[in-house]
Amino acid sequence: MSGELAKADALLEDIAHNQRRSVECSAINLAGTLARRAEIALTRLRYGEAAGHFASAAAVLPSEMDHDGERESGTSVLEEAVAAHRAALEERTRERVPLDWAQTQNNLGTAIRALGERESSTSRLEEAVTAYRGGAGRMDRRSDPILA
Repeated sequence: MSGELAKADALLEDIAHNQRRSVECSAINLAGTLARRAEIALTRLRYGEAAGHFASAAAVLPSEMDHDGERESGTSVLEEAVAAHRAALEERTRERVPLDWAQTQNNLGTAIRALGERESSTSRLEEAVTAYRGGAGRMDRRSDPILA
């Protein structure tokens, strides 16, 4: 019976792994679709609409891109994540949605930090600290009722 339970557990582990990959692929596909819509909006000179699509893509994908970038040896995925977070910050302004802005700043810092860890220069790491500090400045007990 113990052997059968071990086999069942191993099978479920494989299924869970495949399901995680499926979710990751869906998120990547959705973000790609949203990014293409943003590119079309840019072509039509609809900058606010484009920023909204980029923000939606960033909301779906940041953690996926950051994790994928950490697994890859290159930096292209991380650079895309940084660009997506910066595009999201165009839409998620500090004045309009301060907590979303702060979260996006934090996500930007994470992507930049991962890039900085691959370079010999400290400029990216300093940039990441600036992004983290910017976001942390809005996430305190006075400004966030959830933390209060």
